[in-house]
Amino acid sequence: MTAYTDASYGNCFDTRRNFSAYIFQLGNTTISWRCLKQRFVAASTCEAQYMALAMTKKHHLWLKHGSQESLKIDILTALLWDSNATIDVAYNPQLNN
Repeated sequence: MTAYTDASYGNCFDTRRNFSAYIFQLGNTTISWRCLKQRFVAASTCEAQYMALAMTKKHHLWLKHGSQESLKIDILTALLWDSNATIDVAYNPQLNN
């Protein structure tokens, strides 16, 4: 399974909120996708991307537990996103204690 996630920064001109999106594919088949306006205004592109990543990870856990419960298999997932700053924040152990 492969998951892609992305976010826009301040695209809603009325509220200045961002849009988050993800798509999950199993092989070449899309099994789940979502695009929505974030609940909070982000202070930076990195923060908007991090909120999108968190939303994607929540859905990934839901899909993973569902496949384990119903199919009795564990599906490995590659989670892909395109923000180096968000990658640094996600993998920084001092920020995630």
